[in-house]
Amino acid sequence: ERPHFVLLTFDALRASRMSLHGAERPTTPQLERWAAGGVVMERFYAGSNYTTTSLNTLLTARHAHEHGALQLLSVPAPEARRESLPAVLKAAGDRTLAVSTNPLGGPLKNGFGAYFDAVASDEINTYFSGRDGPSRYLRFVSVALDNALVNALWRPMDWARWRYAAEQAQHRHFDPARAFAAAQRLLAAPRAPGEPVFLWVHVLPPHSPYAAPAPFLGMFDPGPALRDAASSSPPFMWEYGRLDEARRRTFEARYDESVRHLDAECEGCVRIIERALGPRTVLMVSADHGESFSHGYGGHAGPMLNDPLVRIPLSARGPGSTAGLRLQTVA
Repeated sequence: ERPHFVLLTFDALRASRMSLHGAERPTTPQLERWAAGGVVMERFYAGSNYTTTSLNTLLTARHAHEHGALQLLSVPAPEARRESLPAVLKAAGDRTLAVSTNPLGGPLKNGFGAYFDAVASDEINTYFSGRDGPSRYLRFVSVALDNALVNALWRPMDWARWRYAAEQAQHRHFDPARAFAAAQRLLAAPRAPGEPVFLWVHVLPPHSPYAAPAPFLGMFDPGPALRDAASSSPPFMWEYGRLDEARRRTFEARYDESVRHLDAECEGCVRIIERALGPRTVLMVSADHGESFSHGYGGHAGPMLNDPLVRIPLSARGPGSTAGLRLQTVA
């Protein structure tokens, strides 16, 4: 029997800020313990420094100039989607499932909806102009919402939906628990005996804003600055270089605290997957791109393609994997 395959991708997770990859701060103790039973790629690089292009490269195994999704609101070419990972696995008989937390990387928005049997879209609790869910009915809604007039009409309706959501008081868009709970619901649905499952979960943390909940907030910087969602998003690109050294260090600490929060939640996610799918499962952990705090350049996207922006984690564990293997191959 073919194994189940679970792909976890995290938004803006930089490899060199993970203790799994040698960072000084203990940011990923849970992932370190899990990865000790599998394979770790030390030199794995993203296809771009922002979400849309890099995730489409990951799903299609094509470079950006080949799949064609070169802008945030663009979609890959039809032939790239037809030969993508979800398309191939669905054709092979897998039950294909996805959880979307970043609309710009959502499977429906990017044209992969036909290759997923079930999708939990927009598992976030904040406003994004181009949401993934409406793409199920309006193929180019994400592109249309880039228009100022259309966006102005959409925003009040979108705000009202979330204003009255019961979870509003409990969750923020950077809480990974919401995505993992959605994955658990998808995995609980009935399926045919022996049917292999492909599950892709894209989790927005540690994307800014970085402020994590207790007990992680303040773990690496006990100071009072940058402790909420409103203040913990850094200026992107060259604007970051205008900050003083102390403020830059605090942003780095808040990012590391967000990574530590994510790592703690991953332990529960692994348990969910193991209970639902059993030992015949390959679990792979990666990211869409990294995050910069150096060279006077903050966040991601833009013209820079240095190591902090494009070196991302890739670890895999499953039946027959070689425990403790670390590969230096560039990929």
